[in-house]
Amino acid sequence: GELVEWVVHKMQLVASGSGGQIKLVLAEQPIVIKGDKEHLESMVIDLIDNAIKYSSNEPKVLVKVNTNPGTAVLTIDDKGIGMTKEQQHRVFDKFYRVSHGNVHNVKGFGLGLSYVKEVVELHGGAVKLKSEPGRGSSFTVYLPLKEA
Repeated sequence: GELVEWVVHKMQLVASGSGGQIKLVLAEQPIVIKGDKEHLESMVIDLIDNAIKYSSNEPKVLVKVNTNPGTAVLTIDDKGIGMTKEQQHRVFDKFYRVSHGNVHNVKGFGLGLSYVKEVVELHGGAVKLKSEPGRGSSFTVYLPLKEA
C-alpha cells in the first residue's frame, strides 16, 4: 500500500501535466508482500505510465489496492485507447509495440510490459489484462501476501 501510494504521488505530476488525474483507492488494512522494492516500484510506475501515455487528452487513471485470500491485488484502470484481442495476446512480448498506423507520438522500446510480467512472475504472481479498443485497459496484478 505504501509503495503504491508513493508511486501514485510521484506519477500524479506526470498525469497533471496532461490535465489528467490519478485516483487511488487503498485497502483499509495494511497489505504486506515479500519482494524487491525497487523492481516492484518500477513495475507499478510502468503500468501507471502506460495508462497515462495511452490515454487521450486528459488521462483518468484509477489505481486500486486490495486483497483476496492470500493475495495482494493491484488494479490499474484507464479510459485510454484500449487494445484489440490480438494486441492483448502479444502486449507482454519483449519489444512488441502496439501499432497505431504511422503515428508514434508515444516513445518506447516495447520492454515495459514484458518487464512488468517478468517482475510479477519472479515474485510468484500473475498479471491479467482486459481491454477494449476505444474504451481503455485494466491491468490486474496478483502477488502472494507475506506469510506471518
